[in-house]
Amino acid sequence: MVFGFKTRPPHIAQNVIVGLDFDGTISLSFHLRVAYAKQHFGINLPISRVLSETWPRELGMDKYWEMALAVDNTMIAQHLLVPGCKETLAYLHNQGFRFAVVTKRGPLRNASIKSGAVFGKGQGEGKFARISETSQDVAPVWFMKHHGLPIDYYHATNHDHDLMKKRDICKKLHARAFLDDDLKILMGLRETFTVPFLIKQPWNQEPPAQDSGIITVPNWVEFGKKLIYIRGMHEAICYFSKWENAYYNLQKIAAFWMANPGLCLEYLAEYKKAGAAGVPA
Repeated sequence: MVFGFKTRPPHIAQNVIVGLDFDGTISLSFHLRVAYAKQHFGINLPISRVLSETWPRELGMDKYWEMALAVDNTMIAQHLLVPGCKETLAYLHNQGFRFAVVTKRGPLRNASIKSGAVFGKGQGEGKFARISETSQDVAPVWFMKHHGLPIDYYHATNHDHDLMKKRDICKKLHARAFLDDDLKILMGLRETFTVPFLIKQPWNQEPPAQDSGIITVPNWVEFGKKLIYIRGMHEAICYFSKWENAYYNLQKIAAFWMANPGLCLEYLAEYKKAGAAGVPA
């Protein structure tokens, strides 16, 4: 029984959808990129130079893609899991959160994908492949299954206007938050109702602007705490506004929070008291 209800009360969200980037957010492979460049190209690259936008011009993009394809696919078993990721995902999944990986990888840069796991243009764009329907030959899916991560969906943008694609996908997912290590991607979520989170890594030390709305978290544990807070605030708003905490009300809930931050803090405090007292909405 929750807050005096025999069934799930309307202010409790049944599933809270969260979008996640893969490389640099779930999986760490930049150490492999540095090692590959040293072994195959004979250069010592700092970790900040192993991204496509920072790759040394004198090496050329052909060498970049040679390195990226090797590291991102054939070397997937050597990738490291970002600390705190598995434990936080497991805890949040048990709390009713559901996760979808949205990455700029794609069929042209990955191994084969089973028929029906749809990612790119001309293949049912806009659909989301369940992990269970997706070939384990796809490197990120293999990695997530190998580590037993409770992630339900996978979608690759295939490097197709990545900033806009991730924003559009979050909208279709009704995602309440998105975690990425790429500040540029998160900038595209500023005017949406998906809360953008930047996980700090050695290659993204520049902080977002204070008015960007992007929340910086040092690690997965703090990200999990922020998600619990967002869920509690949404529940409090719906509790006192007598709204259903559902997908179709997400825009209304988020807009109310933005317009009434002080009142929402009062709502949250009262909501916790009401919950402790077992008072129904």
